[in-house]
Amino acid sequence: MKSLALFSALTLSLCANAPAQLDKVLAPVSFAAALPPAPGDVLAPAKPTLHLLKPEEAVPLLEKQLREHFSLEGELKLETSSSWGRILVPTNYDLTIIDYPGGGVTNSFVVRCKLTGEGQSLGEFQVPLKAQLWREVWVAEGRLDRGQTLDRSLVNARTIDVLREHDALLFSDMDPTIYDLAQSVAPGRPLTRRDVSERPVIHKGEVVDVVAHQGTFAIRMKALALENGVAKELIKMRNIESRRDFTAEVINESQVQVHF
Repeated sequence: MKSLALFSALTLSLCANAPAQLDKVLAPVSFAAALPPAPGDVLAPAKPTLHLLKPEEAVPLLEKQLREHFSLEGELKLETSSSWGRILVPTNYDLTIIDYPGGGVTNSFVVRCKLTGEGQSLGEFQVPLKAQLWREVWVAEGRLDRGQTLDRSLVNARTIDVLREHDALLFSDMDPTIYDLAQSVAPGRPLTRRDVSERPVIHKGEVVDVVAHQGTFAIRMKALALENGVAKELIKMRNIESRRDFTAEVINESQVQVHF
């Protein structure tokens, strides 16, 4: 009778605490999960681990693609211009721009991207972006006047966001000494291509050498320049002997070349 009473008491105790005790009771007899798969077993594919794609993770990928697509020089900095949606991606994924801005990289633009991962498409979405492109340009040290000849003492190199400027700038990898001022420039302002004109290396009225090549055969003569010309520019020339006019390419300050 005592054994029967003890068994009944233990049974009642387990029933009363069933929700809390069930896992502990069943855990020791759950052997299947610990057994290694047998040969020929078909295993269900593991679900990929997903994480939230954050802007700070995606932006460097977009920067790299934009730099390569538009052959950008300088330091490109991007940031999203609106809130980032909830996008889940696996550990290994690809984020590819499939629609680039038609007007190139500007202060503000939109790209369309495609996400792929685990061998399948995860969808497409648009990303509105703000951009800065930092490059070194020539800036006027003091006031520059129209007609003035540029030299390195009149300008200094400064790194600026070139996307803020609407005109093509004079970058610091360009030699400023080949330019004259086409218009006045205020102190501290970046120089644009509109502000300068390339200095002629051949001037109207000068007599220079003309070289004409046809295969291995070459002719040399003297001719009169009928207009100013910068390097690689085509200008009108006049044969001193025959007085016939022709067009030639400026090579340097003393020579032009005729192309057949």
